[in-house]
Amino acid sequence: MMRAKGLRGALALGLAGAAVGCAGFFPDKTTTTGTPGTSSGNYVYVVNQTTNTLSQFSLASSALTAIAGSPLSLSSVLASSSASSVVVTRANSYLYVGGQGGIACFAIGSTGALTATTACTLTSTGDFVSLDTSPDGKWLVGLDSVNHSINIYGIAASTGVLSLNGTAVAYPLAMGGNSSVAQTIRVAPTGNYVGVALGTAGDVVYPFATGTGVLSNGQQIQFTATGTNTSDNALTFDSTGAYLYIARVISGAGNSKVASYSIGATGALTAVQTAAAGDAPVAVMIDSTGKYLYTANHGSGNVSGYSISSGVMTALSGSPYSSGLGAAALVEDNSNKYVIAAASNGSYDYTLYSFDALTAGKLDAVSVGASGSDPAGSIAVAATH
Repeated sequence: MMRAKGLRGALALGLAGAAVGCAGFFPDKTTTTGTPGTSSGNYVYVVNQTTNTLSQFSLASSALTAIAGSPLSLSSVLASSSASSVVVTRANSYLYVGGQGGIACFAIGSTGALTATTACTLTSTGDFVSLDTSPDGKWLVGLDSVNHSINIYGIAASTGVLSLNGTAVAYPLAMGGNSSVAQTIRVAPTGNYVGVALGTAGDVVYPFATGTGVLSNGQQIQFTATGTNTSDNALTFDSTGAYLYIARVISGAGNSKVASYSIGATGALTAVQTAAAGDAPVAVMIDSTGKYLYTANHGSGNVSGYSISSGVMTALSGSPYSSGLGAAALVEDNSNKYVIAAASNGSYDYTLYSFDALTAGKLDAVSVGASGSDPAGSIAVAATH
C-alpha cells in the first residue's frame, strides 16, 4: 500500500466525509502525559507537515501564545521534508521530531524555546511515524514504517543522545505484507508493555522490560479476510496497564469504532467492547485521571469523548466536540486543565479545550488558532509533562 507523500490521510476505504489523501492512515500523534519533569513551564509543540515546520507555544490564561522564533523550519535538521511525529522527554529537557531520514533533537530552554542540537540528532534510512518514551524516561521507542520495525533507544539524560539498544538490530514487525502501514507506538504508563497499531495488519502488544529496554515476543490481533476494509490507526493503554483502547477505522460513514481489550499476563488480548466513534478516528488519548478517553476523528473533524471503566466506554455529554478540519492529534497539557487537538486540513490548526466545570470529562472549546501559514498540515502535537 502506498502512503501519501506529506499528509498521511485515511485509506481509500470509501469513508464518506473524510477529506483524505492516498493510502495509509495518520499515525496517532497523541503524546502520553508522563511524570512531572524538571521544568515547570507549560509548553505545547505542533509539527506542521505541509510547511515542514515546528510551532512552539506557551499555555497560560486559556490561550496558546507563540514563543519567539516560532515556527521553526525543520528542513535543515531532517533529511527530508516529511516530519510526522513528536515527543517531549519525561524530564522536559529535550524534544524529538521523527520523520523520513531520522529523528531530530532539540533542547528545551527555560522559556520553552527550542534549540536544534546536532549531538543528539539521529539519521536513518527509515521513516519514524510515531515516537514515545518510557515512564522512567530512560527509553525512546520509535516506529519505522519503511523498515517495518521498532527501534528502542537509550536516552542520555544530560545530553539527549540516543543509543540504539541491544545489538543494533531493530525488532521486526509482522506486517502481513507491505500493503500494511505501521501507524502508532505506545508504552504503557506502567512501563511493562509496548503496543503497536499496524493499520490493516491489526495490533501487537509486547511485554517490555524497562530495566533493560528489551521487548519479548508479542501477542497480535490480526484481521480476517473481511478486515481488508479495516485499519487500526491508534492505541493507548489505561493508567493501570490492564486495558488497551484502539481507534479503528472501518469503511463507510458511521462504521468506525473504538475497541477495548483486556491485557493478560503475557500481553494476550481479550475483546471487551466496541463503541461508535466519529468518522476515521486517527488518534486516541486518556486523560490524567484515567477516567476519560478521547479520539481525534479525521473524517468528521471532531473529537469524541467517553468515560471508561474496566474497558467499558460510555459517550460523554455533548460528544462529539467540534475541532478543526481533519482532526489528527491530541494531547493534555501539564496542568491537566486543557486538551489540545491539532487539525491537518486548515480552517484552524488547533483547538484548545478546557474540562467543563460542571460535567465531568466534557470538553469546552476556549480558543482556536493557526500554527503557521495555512495550509500548515498540523499532524502531531506534544506537551511538556
